[in-house]
Amino acid sequence: MKNFAKFLGIIALVAVIGFSMTACGGDDNGGGGNISWAGTWQKEGSTSTFTLGANGVGYSFDSGPVDTSNGKVWKAGDDGMGFGPSLRFQELWNDTLTSVEWFYYDRISSTKIHVTIGGNGNTAWVGDWVKQ
Repeated sequence: MKNFAKFLGIIALVAVIGFSMTACGGDDNGGGGNISWAGTWQKEGSTSTFTLGANGVGYSFDSGPVDTSNGKVWKAGDDGMGFGPSLRFQELWNDTLTSVEWFYYDRISSTKIHVTIGGNGNTAWVGDWVKQ
């Protein structure tokens, strides 16, 4: 009977740990909730900005209006290449959706990211960006 009680205790502990891990969600390198990407972001200590349209449609750089021409879209998330999360700016090129610019980032909070490397080694992206 004593062994059966230990067995039930272990089962209960495993169940609690399992449910806790399932409810917790994934780690995306930071605290403060999910990033709400749509809107204007500015690089700290700089006048550089980018603006993202709602629902992944359209973007602009350096304070221009959101541009949706040529099928411009943006996508945030894991690129599947093992470098971490990325933000990709894409548009149609010869009827194929192509990334025209991108960067990899670490999330600091829901309104702040640290860009670790830009696409094609573009260092202009590197630094902290804050949602305005």
